[in-house]
Amino acid sequence: MVGSPRAEFRYAAGALFFACMVALARPARAETLPTFSEEMHVRRATEVIVATEGEALDGVVEVLASWRGTLRPGDRTQVVGLAGFVNSSEAVFHRRSRPRSRPTFQRMILFLAREEGKLVPSLWDIGACLVVVERDGLFAMEQQMNPGPRLLLPLREDEAAMQAMVEQHDLMRQRLEAAERIEDPASRVAALEPLCLERWVAKDATSALVQVGKPALPALWRLFAQSAPVPYFRRIQLQGIIEVGGAKEAPRLLGLFHGEVLFWQDRAPGLKTMWWTGKHPGLCTRYSILKELLRAFTRLETEEAHKDVLTLQALAEAYPLFGGEQHPNNGYRLVKEISEYLEQVGD
Repeated sequence: MVGSPRAEFRYAAGALFFACMVALARPARAETLPTFSEEMHVRRATEVIVATEGEALDGVVEVLASWRGTLRPGDRTQVVGLAGFVNSSEAVFHRRSRPRSRPTFQRMILFLAREEGKLVPSLWDIGACLVVVERDGLFAMEQQMNPGPRLLLPLREDEAAMQAMVEQHDLMRQRLEAAERIEDPASRVAALEPLCLERWVAKDATSALVQVGKPALPALWRLFAQSAPVPYFRRIQLQGIIEVGGAKEAPRLLGLFHGEVLFWQDRAPGLKTMWWTGKHPGLCTRYSILKELLRAFTRLETEEAHKDVLTLQALAEAYPLFGGEQHPNNGYRLVKEISEYLEQVGD
């Protein structure tokens, strides 16, 4: 790693020890801190640059490479908030939560936006919008524990992979915009369908497909039947099917619903507490699909779903973790959807 003077190490370690003592002196309070999120920053930033702070560490950077936006190599520009961060106590490398040394900031990847003529963080604060590039890898702000501080920790990706991510996002956005301009409905559906499986544009592409209307329905069903690269995609595809097809799609939706009920009859007995916290994204998506179908049948007053809804009600009573674990952050409350259906359609 570039630059690791022993004095700086002792300073960083002492600062961390002092912070820990202060934290132990008062009750811990959970707080989610702004941290680096490649998905969110790649989507939101209008300017993505590789830059150097030089020796001054004054927030004025020289652009080394531009991955997105109007800046060009050799340009010098002020970045709002950067001077404060690079000179702060947060700017310390950590490995396994232990302080190592201070970055030199001679090479950084910055995710920025323009606001009133100034370059500002694309999201939250500048500490969450930069990646420090060193000889032994990339580092960015992460919060390992909550409650707990955010730390400058190693990332798995390298610089080439991060650049490829930005380029792939921009290419998919260009393809989506071109597809949306196609006037012929069948041709537009054909162009949009593969984009509904691309991580960067799946949601927007599905929305564009839904706007085509009835001609898009076969494509939406095909997409839903595939193994989506991200489980969440199946939920938004189902939402599209329900929106476009409405009551006419009830027979197929009922068949899907019955299959999901059978799945959960087998799965519900083995659920563990806090199962819905993100460790099982595919399972959480299937649960959300069940809720979407119940909402649709409630709105459409689909009486044919009644028998399977009663089965779910009995399952929720037998296995409370399936019905919806009592927890303030639990959004997976199926019992609410069951009650609303039975109230609307009849017990």
